[in-house]
Amino acid sequence: MANDNVTLVREFLAALDEWDFDGMRERLHDIVLDTLANDPGTVIATYKNEFTITASGYLYKNDLIVIFKIVDNLIATFDERLDAIPLVIASGGSVAAPG
Repeated sequence: MANDNVTLVREFLAALDEWDFDGMRERLHDIVLDTLANDPGTVIATYKNEFTITASGYLYKNDLIVIFKIVDNLIATFDERLDAIPLVIASGGSVAAPG
């Protein structure tokens, strides 16, 4: 069961890597997948992504952690965690420390 869930997530990420969002092509790499020992229906994915933000022309790169919940061989939830600062900067914004 755990291997089937990991395969499902791997296929999902491979399809995501092929999508073209209005000419913006996201590249996923360094993908690591594992399940929780006590819950093989939970797949943890870590990977890097990068793409150029069309509006700003800036290259966006980030490291992500995603928690997938698999129910009846389907992805029921996709909980993505990332550092939002690189996205703000790549979108043309800035981040300043308070004070």
